Amino acid sequence: MSIYGGCKLTDPFSCIQDTIKSFVVLGTDSYSIQSILEGQGYTITEPQVVAYIAQFPSSTLDEAFTATVTAKIRRNSAVTFIKYAIEELGYIPQADITDRKVLMIIKQLRPNDSVYKGCSLTTFTC
Repeated sequence: MSIYGGCKLTDPFSCIQDTIKSFVVLGTDSYSIQSILEGQGYTITEPQVVAYIAQFPSSTLDEAFTATVTAKIRRNSAVTFIKYAIEELGYIPQADITDRKVLMIIKQLRPNDSVYKGCSLTTFTC
């Protein structure tokens, strides 16, 4: 079995999965991932990218969620804007994106803070 860049040439779909996972962990949106794969010569649709992502364990999606929240906190973004940015990723179900979940991630990232942009990091409410 041949290996190229960490991917098995006899199984090109493992390369796609590896590539998708590496970008998901960075918080890259599904449309950008599709463009990256097309730039590597793969023919893939955005729904196919989302289908691949759906197969990843929840810990991988939590990494993407945390990466996005971290980037927005650094920019001092409001909770509503952070939720919008997460929705834009395209692969985390909107029903799972709540103020409470965003605030819980913020609390993990800022354990000494009790308030973020007028929202309580104790009760996780705005």
